[in-house]
Amino acid sequence: MQVGRAGEKQAAQYLVEHGVAILETNYRSSYGEIDIIGKMADQIIFFEVKTRTSRTCGYPEESITPKKKKNLIETALTYLQETDQLMCTWRIDVISILLEENELKYEWFENAVTSD
Repeated sequence: MQVGRAGEKQAAQYLVEHGVAILETNYRSSYGEIDIIGKMADQIIFFEVKTRTSRTCGYPEESITPKKKKNLIETALTYLQETDQLMCTWRIDVISILLEENELKYEWFENAVTSD
């Protein structure tokens, strides 16, 4: 849990440095949690942050299951409904953070979660 929360803080800083305005962190609904909600230009972006300290169990982004994707979509829709923004453009991205050789390596996957 500590690695995950630390990763979320690092991801928020990384996103701000890349022009994302952070609207909310750790948003919860009955479907689950979205780590970071941000805005860039006129688009709401929901971020799932995955952090790992090694690749022993694969890359961080590989841990997002179909069930997790479904819950992320439902949680995003709940947020949009609660904030009266259902008509805005939005997407769900994944920020992958890997600690290798004492260095954080970020990878930003845009539109990583879609309702296929």
